[in-house]
Amino acid sequence: MTGKEKGFTLVEVLIAVMVLAIAFLSMYQMQAMAVRGNETANQVTIATMLAQDKMEEIRNTNYDDVTNLNFPAENYGMVPNFPQFRREVAVTENGRVKTVRVTVLWKVVRTFRVSVDTLLTQ
Repeated sequence: MTGKEKGFTLVEVLIAVMVLAIAFLSMYQMQAMAVRGNETANQVTIATMLAQDKMEEIRNTNYDDVTNLNFPAENYGMVPNFPQFRREVAVTENGRVKTVRVTVLWKVVRTFRVSVDTLLTQ
């Protein structure tokens, strides 16, 4: 090749293609991570809503009826419209104050959970 010829050699083209391939692969991985993050955020939002709904149901119940027996666990498939979630209610009493914890669980690869706590008095 003489000094006056213009263009790229095969090695230069291959190196450029390799650099672009690595860049596109990195962008694809970032996009996949963003999609997974959005899905997890959506599930946390749904779980929080389900916990708050159950807590509202408990707050609208007579104080004496707020017991573990009256709010049994709802296993997977028992939560209306959300079969992938389950809810648990734990009521503890300390004198005239009841502590109520609603926990919502769901499984993707591992088990996730969201809990909402409140105190009730007569």
